[in-house]
Formats: sequence, C-alpha cells, structure tokens
Amino acid sequence: GQVLWRFHVVAKQKHKQAIVIFMMRTQTFSVLSSFLLLLLVNGAFPAAAGPSYRNAQSSSFKALHLRGGHEKSCGCGKAGEMSLSWLHDAICMEKTASFNTEQDHGAEEVLRPFCEREDISKYLESSDDDQVLLCISFKELVSLRSVGIVCMGPNSPKTIRIFANQAIADFDEAETSEASAVLRLEEGDGRLKMVEISDVGNELLFKNIREMTIFVQESHGGDKSVITWLGLMGEQSGTKLGVVQDASYELRPLDGFQTRQVAGPRFTTGF
Repeated sequence: GQVLWRFHVVAKQKHKQAIVIFMMRTQTFSVLSSFLLLLLVNGAFPAAAGPSYRNAQSSSFKALHLRGGHEKSCGCGKAGEMSLSWLHDAICMEKTASFNTEQDHGAEEVLRPFCEREDISKYLESSDDDQVLLCISFKELVSLRSVGIVCMGPNSPKTIRIFANQAIADFDEAETSEASAVLRLEEGDGRLKMVEISDVGNELLFKNIREMTIFVQESHGGDKSVITWLGLMGEQSGTKLGVVQDASYELRPLDGFQTRQVAGPRFTTGF
C-alpha cells in the first residue's frame, strides 16, 4: 500500500529542546502506529532531561510572583523571601498622617504600591521648610525589614530618623528623641534605593510594631523635601489590631447567689 509519512516537530525554545513525533500510518501498520502514539501520549517513553515546558513556565511564573515586589492590591504578590512582602496593604491610611506637607502631597501620595514607584505625578512635598513628619499606623502587627525610597535632586532627603512603635507629631520631640534607626542618604537619582533596617538601627525594635514615625530631618540643601515614593518591606503577623481573637469567657455566680446541684442541669438561684 501507499505509505503516508507525517512529521511533527514541537519546538521548545525556552529549554532548547525538541520533541519529534513520527507517525507512520499505512494499511498494514495502522494498529501498531496507533499503539505507539498512545504510549507516547501517556508518557510511557522517558522524557528528555530537564523540566517540561509546563513546569518551567510554572516555575518562572512562581519566581515572578514572589520576586516581583508588587502588592496584593495590584495582584502581583510578594517580594523576595517567602515571608517578606511590601507592607502597603497593611497600612491603615485612615490613621496615617503627614505634617508640614503641601495639600494633596502628603502621606497617601507617597505611600503607594510598589508598581506605582515610577509614577512621578504623585509625591510628598514639604511645606514651610525641608522637615516632614510622617506618622504611620498599621492594621496588624508587622516586622519592618527594609525601607525603599525614590527621590531625585537637592530636595532629596539627606537624614531620616525612624521611631518604632511611636507616634510623634511634634518636631522638637522628633529632633531630641532617640531614634530607632537613622538613615543617611545620598542625593537621589530617581532610582529605587533600598535600606536594610539592620544596617541603620536595631532591627529588634521593629519586630511586631503597630505604628511608626518617619522624620525627614533635612534635605540635600534644598528649601524643601520631595519624595516620589516610599515603601516598607517586612513581615505581616496576621494579628489584626483592635480585633478580639481566641477569647474565652468564664461564667461565675454573682455575689449573693449560690449554685446548687440538683437532679438535672446546674442552675443558679438567690437566697
């Protein structure tokens, strides 16, 4: 009979692999070729070395999901280690405030998701001078590990003092109080600068905090301080603040009452 050859090549460009499937169908070998094809589809033949395309694609997506650095609010997952994430979604904006900042250029304009860090239309800008107080409250206990900042030019902050578990709304107090961490920054160039808390302060002071104050003490010679984006990276505890969890209650008789046991359930009666 006439022999019909079909040649199929499925290229795997990502792993530079190729699976070549030969299908030979004739009137004589149609049953045999169908049997070989069935074995191939069900994975009877050993796969080539290395992960499959689907597994590789899944691993690549997982790595992007973990290291993308975006917030849950923009659907891009966590950043870095499995336990670390940007803490934007843990910030309680209703209880977060900035002092000595221009209108519409305060806390909400600078504390944005990671995916918005390159948006220069929103930024924090000081008002009367180059000092700024930023009081941040969290919805749950968090452990701060790193601070990310984007700024540019002489209005970039030069010295930033951070107070863990303190809400300081007075500039004199912020000047004289002992800070939990002190950031001394170079003039910004518009790119993201990451600062590890362990390099600039006592990391233990930033474990399970419910609030913090960021004090921009001075800029690089500018009359004002301008920050395009500010991000906090750390761990979320999952313990919501202001919510009673795992509460247990004990019922006790009031004074003047006694409990008697009779046949049947316990009850309380006065005398």
